[in-house]
Amino acid sequence: RSLTPWHWCLFAAFTAATLFIHASSPTPARAGDPAFVGLLALATEPDVAKKLGLSDETIDKLEMLIEQREGEALELALKLKDLPAEERAAQMKPFVAESERLGFVHLDEPQQIKLQQIRVFRAGLATLGETDIADRVGLLPEQRTEIAQLLQSRAADLARGTSLERASARSRYERELSAKLTRDQRNAWERLAGIASGPRPTAPDPATAAA
Repeated sequence: RSLTPWHWCLFAAFTAATLFIHASSPTPARAGDPAFVGLLALATEPDVAKKLGLSDETIDKLEMLIEQREGEALELALKLKDLPAEERAAQMKPFVAESERLGFVHLDEPQQIKLQQIRVFRAGLATLGETDIADRVGLLPEQRTEIAQLLQSRAADLARGTSLERASARSRYERELSAKLTRDQRNAWERLAGIASGPRPTAPDPATAAA
Protein backbone atom coordinates (compact mmCIF):
# COMPACT_ATOMS: atom_id res chain seq x y z
CA ARG A 1 0.00 0.00 0.00
CA SER A 2 1.31 3.46 -0.91
CA LEU A 3 1.83 6.10 1.77
CA THR A 4 -0.78 8.85 2.11
CA PRO A 5 0.34 12.53 2.13
CA TRP A 6 -0.10 12.49 5.93
CA HIS A 7 2.13 9.43 6.23
CA TRP A 8 4.68 11.15 3.99
CA CYS A 9 4.78 14.11 6.39
CA LEU A 10 5.39 11.71 9.27
CA PHE A 11 8.05 9.88 7.27
CA ALA A 12 9.81 13.14 6.40
CA ALA A 13 9.72 14.26 10.03
CA PHE A 14 11.03 10.88 11.21
CA THR A 15 13.84 10.95 8.64
CA ALA A 16 14.84 14.48 9.63
CA ALA A 17 14.78 13.62 13.34
CA THR A 18 16.88 10.51 12.77
CA LEU A 19 19.45 12.40 10.75
CA PHE A 20 19.55 15.16 13.38
CA ILE A 21 20.19 12.64 16.15
CA HIS A 22 22.96 11.00 14.12
CA ALA A 23 24.51 14.38 13.36
CA SER A 24 24.34 15.50 16.99
CA SER A 25 25.65 12.30 18.56
CA PRO A 26 29.15 10.83 18.51
CA THR A 27 29.35 8.22 15.79
CA PRO A 28 31.33 5.00 16.09
CA ALA A 29 34.20 4.26 13.77
CA ARG A 30 32.89 3.30 10.35
CA ALA A 31 33.72 -0.12 9.01
CA GLY A 32 34.48 1.19 5.56
CA ASP A 33 34.46 4.24 3.33
CA PRO A 34 31.63 4.20 0.73
CA ALA A 35 33.89 6.20 -1.58
CA PHE A 36 36.01 3.06 -1.94
CA VAL A 37 33.75 0.11 -1.09
CA GLY A 38 30.26 1.42 -1.81
CA LEU A 39 27.45 -0.56 -0.21
CA LEU A 40 29.84 -2.84 1.67
CA ALA A 41 30.39 -0.03 4.19
CA LEU A 42 26.64 0.01 4.87
CA ALA A 43 26.34 -3.78 5.01
CA THR A 44 28.85 -4.07 7.85
CA GLU A 45 27.14 -1.53 10.12
CA PRO A 46 25.89 -3.58 13.09
CA ASP A 47 22.20 -2.65 12.75
CA VAL A 48 22.22 -3.22 8.99
CA ALA A 49 24.09 -6.53 9.27
CA LYS A 50 21.42 -7.64 11.74
CA LYS A 51 18.60 -6.65 9.37
CA LEU A 52 20.31 -8.57 6.57
CA GLY A 53 20.78 -11.61 8.78
CA LEU A 54 24.54 -11.75 8.16
CA SER A 55 26.49 -14.36 10.08
CA ASP A 56 29.61 -13.45 12.04
CA GLU A 57 31.62 -15.34 9.44
CA THR A 58 30.16 -13.29 6.59
CA ILE A 59 30.75 -10.04 8.45
CA ASP A 60 34.38 -11.03 9.05
CA LYS A 61 34.83 -11.78 5.35
CA LEU A 62 33.32 -8.45 4.34
CA GLU A 63 35.46 -6.53 6.82
CA MET A 64 38.60 -8.27 5.56
CA LEU A 65 37.62 -7.42 1.98
CA ILE A 66 36.94 -3.79 2.94
CA GLU A 67 40.37 -3.49 4.53
CA GLN A 68 41.98 -5.02 1.46
CA ARG A 69 40.12 -2.82 -1.01
CA GLU A 70 40.77 0.39 0.94
CA GLY A 71 44.45 -0.46 0.98
CA GLU A 72 44.38 -0.99 -2.78
CA ALA A 73 42.49 2.30 -3.25
CA LEU A 74 45.10 4.41 -1.48
CA GLU A 75 47.35 4.94 -4.51
CA LEU A 76 44.40 5.71 -6.78
CA ALA A 77 42.93 8.13 -4.24
CA LEU A 78 46.22 10.02 -4.04
CA LYS A 79 46.29 10.39 -7.81
CA LEU A 80 42.74 11.77 -7.86
CA LYS A 81 42.88 13.98 -4.76
CA ASP A 82 43.23 17.25 -6.71
CA LEU A 83 40.27 16.59 -9.00
CA PRO A 84 36.83 18.14 -8.40
CA ALA A 85 34.58 15.96 -6.23
CA GLU A 86 32.26 14.90 -9.07
CA GLU A 87 35.12 13.96 -11.38
CA ARG A 88 36.89 12.13 -8.56
CA ALA A 89 33.75 10.10 -7.85
CA ALA A 90 33.40 9.26 -11.55
CA GLN A 91 37.00 8.05 -11.70
CA MET A 92 36.45 5.93 -8.58
CA LYS A 93 33.20 4.40 -9.84
CA PRO A 94 34.73 1.30 -11.52
CA PHE A 95 36.79 0.58 -8.38
CA VAL A 96 33.72 0.90 -6.16
CA ALA A 97 31.69 -1.35 -8.48
CA GLU A 98 34.39 -4.01 -8.32
CA SER A 99 34.48 -3.76 -4.52
CA GLU A 100 30.72 -4.34 -4.39
CA ARG A 101 30.94 -7.22 -6.87
CA LEU A 102 33.53 -8.96 -4.71
CA GLY A 103 31.49 -8.36 -1.57
CA PHE A 104 28.16 -9.43 -3.01
CA VAL A 105 29.61 -12.91 -3.52
CA HIS A 106 29.01 -13.33 0.22
CA LEU A 107 25.38 -12.17 0.10
CA ASP A 108 22.42 -13.98 -1.39
CA GLU A 109 20.00 -12.18 -3.71
CA PRO A 110 17.40 -11.27 -1.03
CA GLN A 111 20.17 -9.79 1.13
CA GLN A 112 21.47 -7.73 -1.78
CA ILE A 113 17.97 -6.42 -2.50
CA LYS A 114 17.40 -5.59 1.17
CA LEU A 115 20.72 -3.76 1.30
CA GLN A 116 19.75 -1.66 -1.71
CA GLN A 117 16.40 -0.86 -0.08
CA ILE A 118 18.09 0.26 3.13
CA ARG A 119 20.39 2.55 1.17
CA VAL A 120 17.50 4.15 -0.73
CA PHE A 121 15.43 4.55 2.44
CA ARG A 122 18.30 6.21 4.29
CA ALA A 123 19.15 8.56 1.44
CA GLY A 124 15.50 9.49 0.94
CA LEU A 125 14.00 11.08 -2.14
CA ALA A 126 17.34 12.67 -3.00
CA THR A 127 17.96 9.33 -4.74
CA LEU A 128 15.61 10.57 -7.48
CA GLY A 129 18.67 12.41 -8.78
CA GLU A 130 20.32 9.07 -9.58
CA THR A 131 19.76 7.91 -13.16
CA ASP A 132 18.97 4.31 -12.20
CA ILE A 133 16.38 5.33 -9.58
CA ALA A 134 14.85 7.93 -11.90
CA ASP A 135 14.53 5.30 -14.64
CA ARG A 136 12.94 2.74 -12.31
CA VAL A 137 10.48 5.29 -10.96
CA GLY A 138 9.66 6.43 -14.50
CA LEU A 139 10.47 10.11 -14.23
CA LEU A 140 9.70 12.22 -17.28
CA PRO A 141 12.34 14.62 -18.69
CA GLU A 142 10.62 17.68 -17.24
CA GLN A 143 10.39 16.00 -13.83
CA ARG A 144 14.10 15.19 -13.90
CA THR A 145 14.87 18.84 -14.64
CA GLU A 146 12.69 20.11 -11.80
CA ILE A 147 14.11 17.53 -9.37
CA ALA A 148 17.67 18.38 -10.37
CA GLN A 149 16.97 22.04 -9.58
CA LEU A 150 15.47 21.10 -6.22
CA LEU A 151 18.47 18.94 -5.38
CA GLN A 152 20.84 21.81 -6.19
CA SER A 153 18.95 24.05 -3.77
CA ARG A 154 18.92 21.23 -1.23
CA ALA A 155 22.67 20.79 -1.43
CA ALA A 156 23.20 24.52 -0.90
CA ASP A 157 20.86 24.60 2.11
CA LEU A 158 22.45 21.53 3.68
CA ALA A 159 25.89 23.12 3.38
CA ARG A 160 25.01 25.82 5.90
CA GLY A 161 23.09 26.36 9.11
CA THR A 162 22.91 24.42 12.36
CA SER A 163 22.21 20.70 12.68
CA LEU A 164 18.59 21.47 13.53
CA GLU A 165 18.24 23.80 10.53
CA ARG A 166 19.73 21.16 8.22
CA ALA A 167 17.38 18.50 9.60
CA SER A 168 14.45 20.85 8.98
CA ALA A 169 15.68 21.48 5.42
CA ARG A 170 15.91 17.75 4.75
CA SER A 171 12.32 17.29 5.90
CA ARG A 172 11.12 20.19 3.75
CA TYR A 173 12.88 18.93 0.64
CA GLU A 174 11.48 15.42 1.16
CA ARG A 175 8.00 16.93 0.97
CA GLU A 176 8.85 19.07 -2.05
CA LEU A 177 10.43 16.15 -3.90
CA SER A 178 7.46 13.94 -3.08
CA ALA A 179 5.13 16.57 -4.53
CA LYS A 180 6.89 16.21 -7.89
CA LEU A 181 5.84 12.57 -8.18
CA THR A 182 2.61 10.99 -9.34
CA ARG A 183 0.97 8.42 -7.06
CA ASP A 184 2.34 5.55 -9.16
CA GLN A 185 5.84 7.03 -9.17
CA ARG A 186 5.73 7.53 -5.41
CA ASN A 187 4.64 3.93 -4.94
CA ALA A 188 7.47 2.77 -7.20
CA TRP A 189 10.02 4.68 -5.10
CA GLU A 190 8.51 3.30 -1.88
CA ARG A 191 9.01 -0.23 -3.21
CA LEU A 192 12.63 0.58 -4.04
CA ALA A 193 13.03 1.83 -0.46
CA GLY A 194 11.32 -1.20 1.04
CA ILE A 195 8.47 0.91 2.43
CA ALA A 196 5.72 -0.49 0.21
CA SER A 197 5.25 -4.15 -0.65
CA GLY A 198 5.45 -5.48 -4.16
CA PRO A 199 8.13 -6.24 -6.76
CA ARG A 200 10.95 -3.75 -7.17
CA PRO A 201 10.46 -1.58 -10.29
CA THR A 202 12.87 -2.15 -13.14
CA ALA A 203 14.20 0.36 -15.62
CA PRO A 204 12.49 0.28 -19.02
CA ASP A 205 14.27 -1.54 -21.83
CA PRO A 206 16.11 1.11 -23.91
CA ALA A 207 14.94 -0.51 -27.15
CA THR A 208 11.33 -0.55 -25.98
CA ALA A 209 11.55 3.03 -24.70
CA ALA A 210 13.03 4.21 -28.01
CA ALA A 211 10.23 2.56 -29.92
